[in-house]
Amino acid sequence: GKRCTCNYDYQKLDYQVMAATTMYGMCYNSQTHQGRCSAMKDHCDSSEMYVDSTHALVSGKCPCTEVEVGACIRKNGKFKSCAMAADSCATGHIFLSPLELLNSEHDHTCRLCKDTWNCVDNEEFTSDAGITCQKMSKKRKAKQMYCEDPDVKDNCPRMCGSCCADDMGATFTVLEEEVEINCAEFKLRDDKDAICKSDGKLEKICARTCKKCCKDDATAKFKVPGRDNKLFVRNCKWVESLTKSKRNKLCKGLKSMSKVRKACMNTCNLCKK
Repeated sequence: GKRCTCNYDYQKLDYQVMAATTMYGMCYNSQTHQGRCSAMKDHCDSSEMYVDSTHALVSGKCPCTEVEVGACIRKNGKFKSCAMAADSCATGHIFLSPLELLNSEHDHTCRLCKDTWNCVDNEEFTSDAGITCQKMSKKRKAKQMYCEDPDVKDNCPRMCGSCCADDMGATFTVLEEEVEINCAEFKLRDDKDAICKSDGKLEKICARTCKKCCKDDATAKFKVPGRDNKLFVRNCKWVESLTKSKRNKLCKGLKSMSKVRKACMNTCNLCKK
């Protein structure tokens, strides 16, 4: 038997679908020989033709991370959100196509998806102090020292603990075996836990499979006292939004706040390196 994937490509049932392997089409200008990755023919300009994912021009070039989408603009002209089509926008909001968004004054880039499967720091990024993610990560308390800066947190997610994932692009051998495998294949092994414990390098490559991820519990809710000791239901996103002093007070404060510390391990800087 076979199954049909998102881009109508057939694969065997035992085939593992890897993140970002589904390819999309392109709006191609035959005069300039330039193209923009697109999931819809409607997103092409009159000077462009839509080329689907099976065409030689597109082959392997348009994963969802490269596919441009449009945006919804508020009545006051401010950016609201990325959107695939006009019916995604609220009544009264204006839909800009990908090309219209690109040529507008809005400083936003909208893509069909965001890379959440590769947990890597931006090698080209340098902080205001001219330091790269790699150099910052060598500091003993790198997260506490640098990750309050939003730019550092966005560009150095691995160092700041904002993400944790298996490196799906890496291949390796285990137990002196000759055949190279990746994290998806390694995850299927019955002996993976034992191998993770004995191989420190593999723990970093397949961090999620080796259960080395330390992150906030996105589903957790807890009560936090406000003014007049009135209790309010909060979550880790709310804790993260606090100023550093208020966040530290909550994370390191009363024993009654132990649920905050347990639920918001990453935000409270309690992850072991």
